[in-house]
Amino acid sequence: MRENIRMFLNWYRVAKPSKKYFFIAFITVLGASICSIIEPIFAANVITNINLGKYNLVYLFLTIGFLFIVLRKGFWDINYRIYYKLLRHTYMNLEEKIFDKIANAKNVNFEKNSKEKLINIIHNDVYNVANFADLLATRTARLLRLILTIGAIFLINIPVACVIILVDILNFFILNWINNRIAKSNKRISEAHDVQYESFSEVMDSKDIMKDLNVTGQVKRKFLNSCNGYIKEKNQWNIDYCFLDQYFHVFYQFVIYAMTIFIVYMVSKGQVSLTLYFLIVPYLSSGIEVANDFMTILTEIKKANISTNRVSIILNFTEKELLEFGNNKTDDILGNIDFKNVSYNSTSQEEHNSRIKDISFHIPENETVLFLGQRNCGKRTIFNLLRREMKQDRGDIYVDGINIWDYTEKVHKTNVNYLTTRPYFFHGSIMKNLEMVCRDKQKIKEVCKMLELDDYILTLPKKYRTDITNLPEGKKYLVGLARTLLTNSEIIILYEFPIALSKTEKDSIKHALDKLYGKRTILIFSASEECINLVSQVIKIERGTIESISKKKKR
Repeated sequence: MRENIRMFLNWYRVAKPSKKYFFIAFITVLGASICSIIEPIFAANVITNINLGKYNLVYLFLTIGFLFIVLRKGFWDINYRIYYKLLRHTYMNLEEKIFDKIANAKNVNFEKNSKEKLINIIHNDVYNVANFADLLATRTARLLRLILTIGAIFLINIPVACVIILVDILNFFILNWINNRIAKSNKRISEAHDVQYESFSEVMDSKDIMKDLNVTGQVKRKFLNSCNGYIKEKNQWNIDYCFLDQYFHVFYQFVIYAMTIFIVYMVSKGQVSLTLYFLIVPYLSSGIEVANDFMTILTEIKKANISTNRVSIILNFTEKELLEFGNNKTDDILGNIDFKNVSYNSTSQEEHNSRIKDISFHIPENETVLFLGQRNCGKRTIFNLLRREMKQDRGDIYVDGINIWDYTEKVHKTNVNYLTTRPYFFHGSIMKNLEMVCRDKQKIKEVCKMLELDDYILTLPKKYRTDITNLPEGKKYLVGLARTLLTNSEIIILYEFPIALSKTEKDSIKHALDKLYGKRTILIFSASEECINLVSQVIKIERGTIESISKKKKR
């Protein structure tokens, strides 16, 4: 019992259900339960008065009994409507917290937990956690119904009530044993489902290379083994649940059968009246069934606890390891950048985290600057420092004379934007992706024309409504560049260029950079000197230090 209480508190801490909706759900189930307890009283009196020929009372009890049936249905109608509100409140709150956690989590969290596992958690476990709120309200109300039912039977026949209590106690221990087995099966099913999701995702991601390496058969066997593992765990769950749902059900039905025969025998001997018979038998059946119905909450709480622990994996993600953003809301940024004796000496093994030492440079507003250097020279570190993805160990970085860390997150994100070799796109058309940052269709057309992309898009059958996934890689990059320019950020960072760019596409980028010269601060990080004629300053990086800074004559 202590373990069940601990699991309940764990669920409540994570789910935080609405107290108002929970209370209404509880009251409506309790009201319906009380009506179902009272209804047999009028049914028994109807039969008794028919035998006595008192038909006026028969009509009265029939009417009152009907009214209680209508009232019971009304309570259930309200309960069904509240169920949606209770589920939605808990479900949406959890999903919102999960979204915020994932959106701000460090990458190390995703190295420990696969994308497929997280999708499985969001798809199944969040619902289980949210749905338990209604189950708890319903089962708690039925517990009170059980107490009222046994109390009513005590008033009618004490020995029968005592037998029901003993049967319920026996049920508790047997159900607890069965529920522990089912809970273990549920946990193994979730884990097997994770493996199945991960295996199928691997098939989708590696479908080309597995053909090239001629390993399709091995990958197929791995996937089918994951499917077989899931089915085996599901089968074990079915065996355990079958015992609960069938054999155990037969046991308590036998108890009801035996006790009903005993009551019939008492009626035949005149020790119990026919009216009492019609009262005791429904209460006898409902008393034991409600007890079993309530105690299935042990199964549900264990299932909810498994899902709660899995949801907690995401809710316990560590957020980005950034020091606090400042409160400076100055949004009139010009784009001047200063690095003053900046060093980054982290021993982190994360990819591309190269060290830099005592780097200083000044970039005036609206200048186009090339950071030139080979792989692991320190370019990416400077890039990440400007994005505030990590913080320098020593020195200061200024934007318009204000420390970059003093700006609010909103101001920084609004004024510093970037593009990498593989820009991410949201599902949908070219226009949908561009409209994410700018709703002005005329401006979108203008930027696409500047990139010499508009003519190409208009040759497509669906034009701007073409699905972004159907574009060649080079064109996707140009769409990504268009989206970056549409943000109106004062500082634009281009980190490397895709190898797949054609000469025409490279010329389009150069044309756009030429048009933008003197209008925004543009930083280009590259190992190639291809854009060198389009910039006003070249900062050459080697082994984490500045090898040279060469300024070109402004055009």
